[in-house]
This record gives sequence, structure tokens and C-alpha cells, in this order.
Amino acid sequence: RQALRTTVANYIARLTVTASFVLLVLLLPARTAAVAAVAWGIFLLSGLSYLLAKARQVSATGEIVKHAGVALGVIVMSKAIGLLIQGATGMA
Repeated sequence: RQALRTTVANYIARLTVTASFVLLVLLLPARTAAVAAVAWGIFLLSGLSYLLAKARQVSATGEIVKHAGVALGVIVMSKAIGLLIQGATGMA
């Protein structure tokens, strides 16, 4: 029973977070939605990092900076790879 409750709660949490990003895309122009989605994602990641830090009894600031830094690094690298692929394929 506990496993089922945990699974359902996990599913609902993931669905809610996903729906929040979908709403941003549906309600905002593309460029604005992209910036808002990054900001919203960093905000959510910071909140989860804070909770994790408190549970582990470590510095919340350190955890937030570490996780946000990795996320921003992934975003920058993804953009760079996308630009390389565009350049290699001639797509604009």
C-alpha cells in the first residue's frame, strides 16, 4: 500500500511540474516562454536543493549554487551543440 501511495504521489508531482512548463509555453510567446521556463526551472531546482540540503544538514547555499551551476552549464552546452549542428547541416 505504501509503495502505491508513493508511486501515485510521485506521478502527480511530476505531472504538476510538467503541466507548469506546458502552461508557460502555451501562454507566452516562444522567446519569452523559453526564458521563463529556464527561470522557473532554476527556481524549482533551488527549492528542491534547499530541501535536500536541510535533510542532509549541509549548507543550503552551497547546494543551490552547485545544482544551479550544473543546470546552467547543461543549458549552455546544449545551446552550443545545437548551434554546431545547425552550422554543420546548414539549417538556420
